[in-house]
Amino acid sequence: MCTIMTISSGFWESFIGYHFRIYIPWETYISTNQQIGALEISLLNFLSYVIILHTVVPISLY
Repeated sequence: MCTIMTISSGFWESFIGYHFRIYIPWETYISTNQQIGALEISLLNFLSYVIILHTVVPISLY
């Protein structure tokens, strides 16, 4: 579940979210390159998904 959401987040950041950087800028520690920045954000999101979903789904199902 976390992996699917991470991949989806990476695609969204790469193709759609990148164009909204004018309104919602990325953090300074995220690369300004479109592909690398999307990859960094999706990896950070993976950790967030693990934290959020550990109460919903048992850890053995990740």
